[in-house]
Order: sequence, then C-alpha cells, then structure tokens
Amino acid sequence: MARDSSLCIILVSISILAWLSACDGNIPVGNCSESDREALIDFKNGLQDPHYLLSSWQGNDCCRWQGIGCDERTGGITSIDLHGDSGTYDGRLSGEIRPSLAQLKSLRFLDLSSNNFDGIPIPEFVGSLENLRYLNLSSAGFDVQFLQL
Repeated sequence: MARDSSLCIILVSISILAWLSACDGNIPVGNCSESDREALIDFKNGLQDPHYLLSSWQGNDCCRWQGIGCDERTGGITSIDLHGDSGTYDGRLSGEIRPSLAQLKSLRFLDLSSNNFDGIPIPEFVGSLENLRYLNLSSAGFDVQFLQL
C-alpha cells in the first residue's frame, strides 16, 4: 500500500511539473513566437530611428530585444518600453504606429512617451488592445483629438 501511494505521489509531482513548465509546443521557453516577431518587425519598419535605438531588434528571439518584455513561460510579448529621453530632442523615435501592434495578444504595457510622432493622431486600434493595462503616450507629439458628443 505504501508503495502505491509513493508511486501516486511521484506521478502527481511529475504531472504538476510538466504542467508548470508547459509551453504551447511551438516555441522554446523565453522565445517569442514567429507571429509576434513579425508584428514587431512591421512596427519597427514604420518607425524612423535616426540613432539606431532599435539596433538590437535582430535575430529570432525578440524577447532579447531592447525594450521588449516577454512572458517567460509562453514567450508572448507582454511589454514594449520605448520611451525617449525627455531631456533631449535628438534620438527620439518618430514615424507611424502600425496596426501590427494589435496582433500582440499578450501586450499589457506600452510606453512610447517622450518621442516625436509629429502630430499624428493616436491610432484607433490602440483601443482594441484588450490586455493592455498600462499606456504612456505623454510628450510623444501625438495629435490629441477630443470627441464632441
């Protein structure tokens, strides 16, 4: 009887460990998915980066790219922190914010503050980022249009 309960405890322990370390089977732990990587590359292609702040955005593991945070278990992109230096105008990102960001289903944190988006409107798709919990677009040069009801 003791042998059966020991075997049961071992099997349950192995099951729990397997569940805790599970990934979706397509990506190694800590690496981003191909679709998230492609979405980030498209986002980067819309930006003007005169001082190569995004030069680390190369290779397949976008979880290692500067400003990118990932869920360690799933590899989903959870944060993009590309805030500019508020003390200088040089080196700030500009350009367009492409809707490919909406493909990042795990995105919870987005900071594009202190950049220079030169009066473009805040993209409407930002409102469709359903898991987004933190958004900072302050001092980024977006045109803030207020809806009149």
